[in-house]
Amino acid sequence: MSSLAAMSVAEKGERGSETSFISLPVTQRPGLKDLYYRPVTQVVMLGFVCFMCPGLYNALNGLGGGGRVDTSTNANANATHYATFAFFAFFAGPINNILGPRLTLLIGSTGYALTIGSYLAVNNHPSAAPFVIVAGAIQGICAGLLWTAQGSMMLAYSTESQKGLFIGIFWSIFNLGSVVGASVSLGQNFHSKANAVGNGTYIGFLILTLIGVFIPFLMAEPNTTERRIGGEIGLIARAIGPLALFAPRRPR
Repeated sequence: MSSLAAMSVAEKGERGSETSFISLPVTQRPGLKDLYYRPVTQVVMLGFVCFMCPGLYNALNGLGGGGRVDTSTNANANATHYATFAFFAFFAGPINNILGPRLTLLIGSTGYALTIGSYLAVNNHPSAAPFVIVAGAIQGICAGLLWTAQGSMMLAYSTESQKGLFIGIFWSIFNLGSVVGASVSLGQNFHSKANAVGNGTYIGFLILTLIGVFIPFLMAEPNTTERRIGGEIGLIARAIGPLALFAPRRPR
């Protein structure tokens, strides 16, 4: 009887340990480290990257002509931006799989700083208009990388039950970028009769965008905040994996 009781206790202990293994995070971290590695913290940081990069860019672009009197240069830059965005976004998935989402996010965010810097340059040197157009094309490539990394990180950080909450948190923070950016521009140019945005506005936006570029350095990789399931995927498989979407399906 005692042996049966011992076996029962052993089974309960195994099941209890299995349950605790599933419910606990990957590692137990003390204090602020535990807060830092929580998925919701990483989603907030991801939101601030997009707050300060595409969010502030959208605010500046929403002023009309990127805040310039001559809107033709910005219109041409937008055309090249969306052309390269549409084309290179197709290749952003394999790049994200190879480099990892954090590095891909970092590279993608630099394009927004470059574009805002080009606005500042052409504001002081009107002959630098071609630089704005080239910056727009580069930004399109970077935008494809940024939004691909953002999407993969959003899904990686959250569990199935958390996806709606995390998506809501991200988009709330991201859209605040346009609100805050437009408010800053309004405050700096409220008493100005000029149609163009001043250097102070461009410099302020550029500094905030560079802060956003730096944030991915501080973020944790998704595999350190959630339990990984399955084996390691090879480099070639990660690179060509998205192409499987276009492969013909075998009849059942």
